[in-house]
Amino acid sequence: MMNKFPKEQLDMLYEQAKKVDDVGLTTHILQELKEYRDLEEQGLLLKLPCKAGDKLYDIRQNYIKDRRNDMVHELSIEGITVELCTWETWMARSVPLKDIGKTVFLTKEEAEKKLKELNISERN
Repeated sequence: MMNKFPKEQLDMLYEQAKKVDDVGLTTHILQELKEYRDLEEQGLLLKLPCKAGDKLYDIRQNYIKDRRNDMVHELSIEGITVELCTWETWMARSVPLKDIGKTVFLTKEEAEKKLKELNISERN
């Protein structure tokens, strides 16, 4: 992980760059970095775990003749708001970001691993 410059140091670098940067590129980059840092400090910058078009996998509980038969189910992310929004043939579904890695997974392998863990813990 990259170390962060303290805000004061970033401000000082920006002011120094304005004095010597004849094409404006350095000051533009530093200004953009300052804007992102300010957004991050205000809690307005999100780092998303995935993007629209990615796949998610969740575990579905199915019952066949009174016997539980869990399975991994693929979802396609159609768009992102504050929650992940998926669309299935019969309904729209929102997935809270906090559920990724717990009940919804970024890879089929992760979902299948969790399903195995659940099956093992239910047998005990």
